[in-house]
Amino acid sequence: MNHAAAPAKVYLVGAGPGDPGLLTVRAIECLQQADLVLYDQLLSRRILDQIPPHVEQLCVSELPGSHPERWPHIHQRMIAEARQGKCVVRLKSGDPLIFGRGGEEAEALHEAGIPYELVPGVTTALAAGSYLEISLTHRQHSSALALVTGHEAPGKPDSRVDYSSLAQFPGTLAFYMGISRLPAIIAELIKHGKSPDTPALIVHDVSTGEQRAVTARLIDLENARRQAGIETPALILIGTIVGKKNRPSWFERRPLYGKRILVTRPRHQAETMMRSLELLGAVPYLLPAVEITPPDNWHPVDATFD
Repeated sequence: MNHAAAPAKVYLVGAGPGDPGLLTVRAIECLQQADLVLYDQLLSRRILDQIPPHVEQLCVSELPGSHPERWPHIHQRMIAEARQGKCVVRLKSGDPLIFGRGGEEAEALHEAGIPYELVPGVTTALAAGSYLEISLTHRQHSSALALVTGHEAPGKPDSRVDYSSLAQFPGTLAFYMGISRLPAIIAELIKHGKSPDTPALIVHDVSTGEQRAVTARLIDLENARRQAGIETPALILIGTIVGKKNRPSWFERRPLYGKRILVTRPRHQAETMMRSLELLGAVPYLLPAVEITPPDNWHPVDATFD
């Protein structure tokens, strides 16, 4: 591909929560023109299936360093590739500016003089509301929605999570990345006045056939999570409106919800079938078992038509 001498653009793209149908039109446009897609480790394989086959793909987990030390390498790789004239898509779970370090990455690009664009995505909390059929805001039950990181340790001196305010918050609390800190989150909220009986929920893999949710009183949520076997990636919802969920959602009522189905069609023919299965609630797996190639000898075919 021919590139201009000036640095190409970097797109910081939100991939949504997992369902490829929730990718925006702009996200697809960016993927189609990419030379390199630098993607998050937690992105679903079905999102990665939307990347054109000729595009180079690199998971950030393959870059040097452990999780805390990897961010400078991500910045450096984006900048270096763009300076070579490549179009880079930094594909991020959910929305790039909701607990996704997208702001830091944009700042690094700005300081390096690299043109960039931020492409919003559907963040997990909003998807959870729709796919669980829970109205996160409601005139009678919830006047606000708070998106909170659960990754900080509540007792550390430099914590910026104000549990005193959150305990009194007049609406729904959505904690991201909070599974490992769930006992501490529960303890802090109750310590600052949140009722132990507050309805709460944990949902895993929102918007996919792998989606699983468990509800409980706030004080019982960790035990309920363990019994259900729910692990990351998961979102925690806390608030009165959660207790109003009394039936399976439209998504949970799909006829193939949660079923794992193996698709053996050739890769280039499989996408339509896999998407149809997803729309019925299934989890499709692609294992091509058929390959269509021309015969070594066309004479038997020609003889058939003579």
